[in-house]
Amino acid sequence: KITVKQGGKLEGMVYDVEGNPGAGVMVRILGPSNFLARSDERGAFHVVKMPPGQYKVSSHSGSIPFGGNPGSGLTAPDSIPVYLAEGETSKVEVHLR
Repeated sequence: KITVKQGGKLEGMVYDVEGNPGAGVMVRILGPSNFLARSDERGAFHVVKMPPGQYKVSSHSGSIPFGGNPGSGLTAPDSIPVYLAEGETSKVEVHLR
């Protein structure tokens, strides 16, 4: 028997300081594997086929060098811990400051 693992999925929303959707915001996801995502015009982002485990989600309205420090722009106050389980979808909200 062959078992194919599908991983987990992370769905999220980014909001600016006024509570409006944060479009075009880079979201950094660090954990067992590292990912970058960009929010769409509605502030939504998603990443699929992520290995299960504990992740930290942070964001920045400017560019983020992968594995580096954010440049200028709005940032999320702290990284947000998220646990992903195999075959499950986790959701997160990111609020910029």
